[in-house]
Amino acid sequence: MAVFAYNTTPHSGTLYSPFYLIYGRIPHLPIDVTLENYDTSGYTNYDEYTRGIETTWKLVKESAILNSHVHRENYKKYYHAHTQRMHKYKKHQKVLVELQ
Repeated sequence: MAVFAYNTTPHSGTLYSPFYLIYGRIPHLPIDVTLENYDTSGYTNYDEYTRGIETTWKLVKESAILNSHVHRENYKKYYHAHTQRMHKYKKHQKVLVELQ
């Protein structure tokens, strides 16, 4: 159950859930079927459904890649802003070295 929760939760890097990126649709839970709480998107046949998924999937994957790149750049900026830089020493400058 924990794996399913993880795979159906949108990730901050892509803004999509892994399930959606793999299958191109939002998962239908058993309770959704019982409550008739799911979207059929108005498709009338299989061919129409596959064309719709194919078109949507291309756009979603491109968007996920772009979101991933943006997230990576933001994380990189954050990392560099919050890490200590090594001190630049001058030639012949005395330094204290701790021996263990």
